[in-house]
Amino acid sequence: PTKLRRSGTTPCTMGGAPLPYYSLECSFHLTADNMQLLRTRPKEVELQAVCVCLCDDYMFRIHWPVQLDMRVNGTLYRTTPRPPTQQLGKLMRDAPANIGVMNHTELCREGMNRISMWSYDTRPFAMHVRVARRRTMA
Repeated sequence: PTKLRRSGTTPCTMGGAPLPYYSLECSFHLTADNMQLLRTRPKEVELQAVCVCLCDDYMFRIHWPVQLDMRVNGTLYRTTPRPPTQQLGKLMRDAPANIGVMNHTELCREGMNRISMWSYDTRPFAMHVRVARRRTMA
């Protein structure tokens, strides 16, 4: 897991005060076997980025920061369908980001890949990448 860290303040202001922002950049490596698995079993296996709020009352709940900008190898990826300024509700949870494919295009490739994120959310967050197999309730 990688933590978002305070990176600076915005030059633009809201209410006369600059806003602090938090960011992270991390790299991860995908092997040829990882890519083969993702390509041959797209309905069963996903490459997921997940984020958790470290001060959340519900441990390990997937929870994306508000006003998040996430890029996978330079391509903008929207992590959640909720409005960018709306916080997660008490009994809600965000979905993992399937960063292996977006609109039938591979976002990641064999070898080194990079994720960059920044947000104005001041709560502490950590993010990690995982290869996950879908489970069914059948």
